[in-house]
Amino acid sequence: MLIFNENHDTVILDNIQGPTLSEYMYVLDFQMMDFTLAPLLVFEEIICPSIILSIKGFEFNLPANWNILVTDDETYQLDVVEISELAGKEFY
Repeated sequence: MLIFNENHDTVILDNIQGPTLSEYMYVLDFQMMDFTLAPLLVFEEIICPSIILSIKGFEFNLPANWNILVTDDETYQLDVVEISELAGKEFY
């Protein structure tokens, strides 16, 4: 999993057992509709159906019931979409 830490650096979390250098990560606050810093307290393993999401040549294996933030380049409108709803659709 990729997160942005408190210094706006990208951090790869690929092991729930190992130590992490970050104490905070950015998360989307739906009440403020903005990203805020939240403490990184607990790692949790999820076993569920997943979908491979391909973005500009990078592939991410994500749980199908997670949400992703998408935007429209023409209107700059933001929307939160469940990843399972993205299957078979192409976004730019």
